[in-house]
Amino acid sequence: DNVNREELPGGYYVGDIVFSKVTLADSEGTLAIGDRGSVIGPCPGDRGKILCRFAKHAWASMLHDQLDPELAGGYRIGDIVISKVDLDDSGAVLIGDRGTA
Repeated sequence: DNVNREELPGGYYVGDIVFSKVTLADSEGTLAIGDRGSVIGPCPGDRGKILCRFAKHAWASMLHDQLDPELAGGYRIGDIVISKVDLDDSGAVLIGDRGTA
């Protein structure tokens, strides 16, 4: 529930799970494409960036387009998904159809 929470650049909120789209290596650690992290707040001194924590990088200052959000069910953008239901009678999406999140 994001009521009364500050929206950060890109529509992120503190606590959101994100995945890195970039690599980074500096004094705070390393970051690889696909690393899972969490949003910890706005970046001090640069409100256009988001401060994130990753397992191997304690404080990564990220632009919103350097991140992918975690989707419902833990899916990531680009994951292969297979339908478990027929969505309607038109046959547009049938059980077993493959697609991407």
